[in-house]
Amino acid sequence: MMIHHLDPHGLRCRLLDGNELALFDVRGGPAFRAGHLLLAVNLSWDVLSGPDGRALADKLVPRPAARIVLYDDDGGQAERACALLREWGYQDISLLEGGIATWEEAGFEIFTGTYTINNAFAFFLEHHFAIPRMNADEVAQRLESDGKTVVIDSRPIQEFYQASIPGAIHLPVAELVYRLIDQIPDEKTDIVVHCGGKARAVLGCQALRLASIPNRVWAMEHGTMGWDLSGRCLLQGKNPALPAASVAALDWSSGLAKSFSETFRIPQISCDTLEAWRTDESRSLYMIDVRTWQEFQAGHLPGSCWVPGGELVGLTEDHIATRNARICLLDDNGARARLAALYLRQMGWRDVAVLAGGLKGRDLTASVPATQELAANAEPASLLDAERPQRIKGYETTIAQRARLFGQVLRDGTLSFRVR
Repeated sequence: MMIHHLDPHGLRCRLLDGNELALFDVRGGPAFRAGHLLLAVNLSWDVLSGPDGRALADKLVPRPAARIVLYDDDGGQAERACALLREWGYQDISLLEGGIATWEEAGFEIFTGTYTINNAFAFFLEHHFAIPRMNADEVAQRLESDGKTVVIDSRPIQEFYQASIPGAIHLPVAELVYRLIDQIPDEKTDIVVHCGGKARAVLGCQALRLASIPNRVWAMEHGTMGWDLSGRCLLQGKNPALPAASVAALDWSSGLAKSFSETFRIPQISCDTLEAWRTDESRSLYMIDVRTWQEFQAGHLPGSCWVPGGELVGLTEDHIATRNARICLLDDNGARARLAALYLRQMGWRDVAVLAGGLKGRDLTASVPATQELAANAEPASLLDAERPQRIKGYETTIAQRARLFGQVLRDGTLSFRVR
């Protein structure tokens, strides 16, 4: 079968035409981090051809007829990936002729690092809304002295388990608008939200500001990276459990869900519409449950996949690859789904909706695939000091890369952010 090639200008036209498109960089992770196209998702040939490659491709591109463009460094990986995807039933695959070098030679932007869009969006929010920041020294001083500051880690549980700030409360981004009042003693308590660097701290901080809480809220500068750079101890192996939300928290978050819908006009669809979307072969659909793993495990809508809300808006490229696809988000009372929908729409995902009425009263299934469980009741230990120089070098590279992102996105012009 003949392979269709695109030149850089042809690819750019596809990126801007508003139709569905999945753009994959099929090189290895180090090459991708060293430089990639803005809207590209890293799906390396080694991963694609491995035992889990088919399942990952199906997850990232759920509709076999969706347009796919592959590129590499002109080393043959794209051709091999194209043949394999065609073998699996994907029908509309093109290659960037000459690989990534031709894109750069045409004068278009090359981005370094990972989670480019999520991090650039955080810079956009930070500057547009003047998100207040607090550095590691200021956070440490607050924790040691005043007793009226709560530090919240807004990352997924796996990242918290790998490295956490002593005394931080684990509460991922979407859970902030669902469980916050169970964690904050009163309205005079100051709140500092952090993540590994910037994006999810800013998303969490802005979520609390949208919730109009009376507490003062900051985003911590550089998160766990900043804490480690300051010479302070990070813990590994801490495994907190999120208890069930209280009645008061559920009432509060239900009110927020209604407020988010009215203020930001987040689309809601019925079960009939969702079923029509599921059977529409002309459009791709991602049906994502944004609750916790425990809630998903207890019962979820058949055909849905689990991605907690904070991870979906902070690490989007791990879960969604088809631009301009339909996305339907699911939860119980709407707070987490609506916050995730709001952020996805602001990041440029146009066709995002939530299931009206949530999952209450629906026919749910409790059969789920196995997942890797974290060690229960592990005793937290300090990260190894011997590995610190290597970590510091990585931090400095990451911080420098991310500082350039938003300006590059503006110059690139294939994506724009919005606040409504």
